[in-house]
Amino acid sequence: MLIFSDFDRSRVFRPRLLIRGAPGLGQQYLSGALLSHFEGLHVQSFDLPTLLSDSTRVSIRILAATELTLIRKTSQSPEAGVVQLFSEVRKHKPSVIYIPNVDSWYDTVGSTVISTFTGLLRTLPPTDPVLLLGVLESEPDYVNKHMLRDLFGFSKKNQFELKRPHDVSLLKLVWRVVIRKRN
Repeated sequence: MLIFSDFDRSRVFRPRLLIRGAPGLGQQYLSGALLSHFEGLHVQSFDLPTLLSDSTRVSIRILAATELTLIRKTSQSPEAGVVQLFSEVRKHKPSVIYIPNVDSWYDTVGSTVISTFTGLLRTLPPTDPVLLLGVLESEPDYVNKHMLRDLFGFSKKNQFELKRPHDVSLLKLVWRVVIRKRN
């Protein structure tokens, strides 16, 4: 029995969810609602401003009690930012790793940041309660297949696609609203 439970645990994969669809279908609103639903969980955003901003660290060193302090500023690389954000994810579980506009993120950050991110993502044990949540606003023809595979795996079950409603569906919705308004 113990062998079967170990086997079941080894088959657990880190949850990943990509909310995708054509621009303007409300992916950002849906992800915002999900993040609001996850209230109380640690949400770590890996958005572009967080990674690419000119964040500097100041280290202060006192040379002696009578001497002045030495201040040294060092610029933090995006790779170091990814490592730092992952350390926060490891400290606070359960966690959500949130990447808004994941297609722009993937095309902008560069290969070393992507390698660092995917490497650190793979080092998280699959049984750790960490969700990777991404938002993609792009037509299906323009989606980077490597990005989908690298971040969200091969399964289509990791993707939730928002589709444009048909004209008949829109007409039914409008009629329901009109009828409710009259009552």
